[in-house]
Amino acid sequence: MVTSSQTDQRQIYQCKVSLKGLIPPIWRKIQVSGDIRLDEFHRVLQIVMGWGNYHSYRFIIDGAMYGPLGDVFADATVRSAHEVRLSQVAGTEGSRFIYLYDLADDWQHVVKVEKILAPKPGVQYPICRAGQRACPPEECGGIWEYTNLLEILQDPRHPEHREIVEPYGGDFDPEVFDLVRVNRALQPIREAQVRKTKEIIPIQQWTEADSRLYQEIAAVAVPAREEQISALLTLLPFSQADSFRAVELGCGEGFLSHALLDCFPQAQVVALDGSAEMRAQAAARLSDFGSRALVEPFDLNSGDWLSHLEGADCIVSSLVVHHLDGEQKQRLFAAIYERLSAQGVLLIADLIQPQRPEAGELFAATWDRSAEAQALAKTGSRQLFEQFVKTEWNHYRFPDPFDKPSSLFEQLTWLKAAGFAVVDCFWLQAGHAIYGGYKAVLGDSSVGVSFTTALRSVQAALHRA
Repeated sequence: MVTSSQTDQRQIYQCKVSLKGLIPPIWRKIQVSGDIRLDEFHRVLQIVMGWGNYHSYRFIIDGAMYGPLGDVFADATVRSAHEVRLSQVAGTEGSRFIYLYDLADDWQHVVKVEKILAPKPGVQYPICRAGQRACPPEECGGIWEYTNLLEILQDPRHPEHREIVEPYGGDFDPEVFDLVRVNRALQPIREAQVRKTKEIIPIQQWTEADSRLYQEIAAVAVPAREEQISALLTLLPFSQADSFRAVELGCGEGFLSHALLDCFPQAQVVALDGSAEMRAQAAARLSDFGSRALVEPFDLNSGDWLSHLEGADCIVSSLVVHHLDGEQKQRLFAAIYERLSAQGVLLIADLIQPQRPEAGELFAATWDRSAEAQALAKTGSRQLFEQFVKTEWNHYRFPDPFDKPSSLFEQLTWLKAAGFAVVDCFWLQAGHAIYGGYKAVLGDSSVGVSFTTALRSVQAALHRA
């Protein structure tokens, strides 16, 4: 049961974490802020112990059980670790509880709150202070199997020694613990903790005039629009029979949401946009999908829209993120990661900042070329391309302070720091990239839709009257 703590949540909790059942013991001594949420504490424990974060987890505290938001293995007795802070459930020195990792192999860790301290000036938390012995290899089977594995590794004459050394021998040394490496791995979490204390910085507003202009030239201004939207659908880790909830940030006229709902008949979409005019058009376009589609306001200045992300399975965004500066992007990625379900994915289609002037010229020239070719192919005229040029839409030729694209490398780094297990760039043309992160390391090879299937839904959406 969660109780109100009399301890200042800003205080630092020094905890000793010991893997239960092994002699000599495997342990770590860490210091974390008392206001850390249990799902964040899970990430800290994964890093300091040396686990790979491939499996689910549970905290067992005073008879109550806490687990990840959206965990498919959780039942009604498991409360969300996202909603509880360490100081609420372990508010006194001497408190003990169990952290369980990998429900099948049952790795139990005893966590003891040794001290509650005032934060030291200049020190960023969490930090690992000490530890002994390496974490067991992932997927080695549990306590008894690991004990047997150690005996085999230490006995070259054992009949299974050669078979075991190949996957587990190599660089694995059960006696080694690298404190410097662990604290280096904790740095992204420390940075995320600092960012969380800041509010989202207000940004310049997109106007209705901008919306109308975008609608006029979008068909030529967005490079390979059909291909981009089809790529986003193909990258979703779901089959057409799967039921999942998607959120689109900046839905515009609703083309992407329409294609997604058409391609995945069991999916639900919350489509968000800051323009009342765009929302009206999106609502009309998505009306055929009934209760599967919800169109709502989207105001980055307020942050109220973040509630729509809780437990979402996928979040897609097209030409929105480049309006945020680097610090805002980092906070956004962290906020999204925290709210996505365990199977969650974030996919972004957006402008990226070139790192060299040569790349900037390439992006500018290929964007112009793409816009002109699409204008001729779609209308047989250069008129829309001329409007594209006249309105100075090409950011790489006419930089606008409202647009703040970041480099692809930086954004992939920020996604990784936010916690995503797999981050990558999947498509790139004329300075427009599709990139993002998956919470799960590996997906089911049988899941997903083909690009051809996705393209059919996209064409149906774009050509709908």
